[in-house]
Amino acid sequence: MKSIIDGHIHVTPALVPHLRDARCIANADSPEEYDFLTHTQLPGMVISAGIHPWKADCTSWDAMEPILRQVSVIGEIGLDNVWCTVDLDVQRTVFERQLAFAQQLGKPVILHTKGMEREILDTIRRYPNRYLVHWYACPHGLQDYIDLGFWFTVGPDAALDRDVAHLAQTVPLDRLLIESDGLDGIAWGQHVTLTPADYPAAMERHLHAVAALRGLTADALRPVLMHNLDTFLLGI
Repeated sequence: MKSIIDGHIHVTPALVPHLRDARCIANADSPEEYDFLTHTQLPGMVISAGIHPWKADCTSWDAMEPILRQVSVIGEIGLDNVWCTVDLDVQRTVFERQLAFAQQLGKPVILHTKGMEREILDTIRRYPNRYLVHWYACPHGLQDYIDLGFWFTVGPDAALDRDVAHLAQTVPLDRLLIESDGLDGIAWGQHVTLTPADYPAAMERHLHAVAALRGLTADALRPVLMHNLDTFLLGI
């Protein structure tokens, strides 16, 4: 089985057996999810944790802060005015607290930017760090993020969404990653119904789609993505 590279995934118990060959960053947005991931962690899995903007008004900093100290990646964190009804001032307070915390501890960050791309760009300029922008799908502002030297994950809808395809074609090859956003992310992005057993094949199709957008073969792109994941995680 060829290695799966997944720069951002939400893991369910049913998905765990199908991640044996995956090199991935698995996200925890609650203490319960973190406990689950630490008890099921696989050799190729790196755990990230953060207070998601959707949960900014109901997730305790006191509960998450010890977890943020333990993980090697903070995120996904950010702002959202499209799919989220949490008050933006609450989101901003939680977001900046995590940015400052990550910067203080020297930990890279995964960003959620939906509908708030310009404000987030202005905010993170105050917190220089290593950033991975998850599933950027905005028709504007991409070059400004690229100019700051960030990494990007291409969402699983690259074959269907013009803005995501543009991202896949535009981001410097050494800053490019792909992601599933979990099985539900693939199903939503590709308008398909999937079982956990379908995950490896779905990610392989995603890899082929992004490789085609770059004018590469999947086998040529695979080691590049593996190297990019390591450089984001390790800062090398």
